[in-house]
Amino acid sequence: MIGFRMKMIAAGYADGNDTNRLRSDPVFKMAPDALPSGRDLASQSRLCRLENLPSVRELVAIGRTMADLYCASYRQVPRRIVLDIDDTIDAVHSGQQLRLFNAFPDEYG
Repeated sequence: MIGFRMKMIAAGYADGNDTNRLRSDPVFKMAPDALPSGRDLASQSRLCRLENLPSVRELVAIGRTMADLYCASYRQVPRRIVLDIDDTIDAVHSGQQLRLFNAFPDEYG
């Protein structure tokens, strides 16, 4: 399920709204070494439950583990690591000053 969700994100499906449509898509089914004619991948409700399963304590532990793995990938740990992870968008609907193009069709923020 996690592999399916990661492939959806990599293909540009940032949220799970299209999961039910993509779960029977032959390309997504072949990516995890499943046969295209086999059973469908996880449903939207199942992926939603998976994404909301970890507790706050588990999320903190996952974050620390990811930071540890990142630091372990260097011979010498960097003195400073900057995480820029704010992916929120405030959509604008006219020619406002400082508006920027977003990945969604015809959307600016």
